[in-house]
Amino acid sequence: MNLDYQVVQTRANERNRDTMDVLLVAAKKEKIADYTGVISRAGRIPVVVDVDAFALQNAFEARGFRFAPEAPVEFQAVLFETGCVDQTDTECVYDPQSEVSSYVWDFGDGTTGSGATAHHAYSAAGVKVVTLTAIDEFGRSESTAKTVTVVTGGGPTAAFSFSPKTPNLGDTTFFNAAESTAPDGRSIVSYAWTFGDGMVAEGRTVS
Repeated sequence: MNLDYQVVQTRANERNRDTMDVLLVAAKKEKIADYTGVISRAGRIPVVVDVDAFALQNAFEARGFRFAPEAPVEFQAVLFETGCVDQTDTECVYDPQSEVSSYVWDFGDGTTGSGATAHHAYSAAGVKVVTLTAIDEFGRSESTAKTVTVVTGGGPTAAFSFSPKTPNLGDTTFFNAAESTAPDGRSIVSYAWTFGDGMVAEGRTVS
């Protein structure tokens, strides 16, 4: 058995003691002999090349992702992104060699999505655990997760104007509900009017 190692990271823990993340690699000697034997029989001279540092530097990492807005309301579209600002960015999928071939999103509400960026709107308030899985062309994958807190947006606010301000008996009065507003991420889909004299109407502007 051949063994090798690579120190990935050195850091201080809560007790101010240095700790290390170490990558260990083990390979059967007979496997190495098989490969070198094939190379020798082909008339070539096998040599040992240390590629562990290069492989670690260029491997993709699912470090995290971003989403906005940070506190979405029900039915508001949320944007999820995986791109890195730079190589030290921890809120992204680090992929220096463009190895990732697909991105799979689990939005935590029973629905899924795909793509380096994705949009999703939640139909109910609550804490959602969103999981991103990055997959390369060889089927290797890494996953990362975050929580998204969806809040209740409340209902619309009704407001209107009318003219003339002091109509006379028999005058046509115009009503406009343009001042009505809906919470972020929502829109008003209908307007119902009751005029106080037994008459009703529908629409944003009525008379």
